[in-house]
Amino acid sequence: MISAPTVALWLDTRSINKEGKAPLKLRITYQRTTKRYELKKFMNQAVFMDLKEYDEIIKMRHRTKFLPYNKMIVELQDKVKTINPFSFEAFEKALFKKEIQKSDDLIDLYIESINGFKKDQVSSIDTYVNAIKKLCKYKFGNDEVVLSKNSENLYYKATTRSFKISEVNALFLENFSRTVTESDIAKSTVSIYLRTLRAVYNKAIASGIVTKESYPFLSKNNKPVITVEKKAQKTVLSANQIKEIMKLELYSNGDEFGRDFWLLSFFCYGLNITDLLHLRVKDFYSDNNYFQFVRRKTKNKVNEVIKVMVIPIAKEIINKYKTGIKPDDLVFNFLEGYETPDKIKGKEKWVVKRINRGMKNIADRIGKNSIKTYDCRYTFANLSRNKNVPFNFIQYAMGHTIDKSITDTYMIEYNDDEIKYHTESIFADFL
Repeated sequence: MISAPTVALWLDTRSINKEGKAPLKLRITYQRTTKRYELKKFMNQAVFMDLKEYDEIIKMRHRTKFLPYNKMIVELQDKVKTINPFSFEAFEKALFKKEIQKSDDLIDLYIESINGFKKDQVSSIDTYVNAIKKLCKYKFGNDEVVLSKNSENLYYKATTRSFKISEVNALFLENFSRTVTESDIAKSTVSIYLRTLRAVYNKAIASGIVTKESYPFLSKNNKPVITVEKKAQKTVLSANQIKEIMKLELYSNGDEFGRDFWLLSFFCYGLNITDLLHLRVKDFYSDNNYFQFVRRKTKNKVNEVIKVMVIPIAKEIINKYKTGIKPDDLVFNFLEGYETPDKIKGKEKWVVKRINRGMKNIADRIGKNSIKTYDCRYTFANLSRNKNVPFNFIQYAMGHTIDKSITDTYMIEYNDDEIKYHTESIFADFL
């Protein structure tokens, strides 16, 4: 008697990632022949586990965690029984070409994009999650929970409702934009939501779920239905205004904290607060007159090392708040260094809010509507341009992506003497 094929889970410990986890795969065995398949083909997501987690799944010590896998295996076992006579070729033809086709549900498509981000890309994840929630609220008319997380912090569909991507057309986009904007959500935020929708739609076209002809982001005369909202109004300060801020007598520690870190960001080439908080003692060199880092925002795409000269004013502020001593210590103690990406992002936002709160009070005193952390970058770029600093250096200092032509490969390499020359030119009024 020929035995029936068996369906089981298998942890591929031959491939361990940086987190010490291995990919979970599906194992089909038939007549002493075994084939293994990526789990992503069946669950729309790759799953990684360590041996302890895998043991819990297999022995059902954690039933909640086991449920999605148990459901998948039962469904596959039922499907295998219908393949008679069984063969791996027939199994793959039946499952991969028919059952495991791309979903045309917009929520599923968003989930696929969200789970495709790396865990530390918290901002991108949050943007996509908020976008699909807002789209579903508009469609369903309430705040129904549409997404949930499993034990691996991967998102899955929590609603039983359907939201076909074919429902997204030009009229839907126009009505959504108008309705959401009328609910006191900023136009710039709505524009961000729609950009995520456009990205998801383009992926659906590439996957063959929808056609190019159905693309809803262009009108009949081929003009964009969605226009990218103008960026938030910039506050660019002059050197004299910055000096005025530096001389202000402040009446609270909060205002002092805001001013110190705003100035530190500015004097470090408009350094993003996130990058500032992740600086480690070992990043500084040459008697702490320089430090180097890789922008966290673009590290997954561009791994450019940026060097910064620490002018005396900046060094004074760093020494005022510095807590790190050992090479691997963070310079400042706002982060612990081992939190989850969500907690890290929360603490980063908290610091930014503290800075902006302090600078709001300072802005009032010098006749400005507001001064925020991102205004450091605008102000640095404007001051550098006014000092006739080469554009290539401004681009390098701010960590903006540079086209990888052969010329650029050489042009963006700056030694410490060149960095010192340009930095002293930019901040000549403060030295």
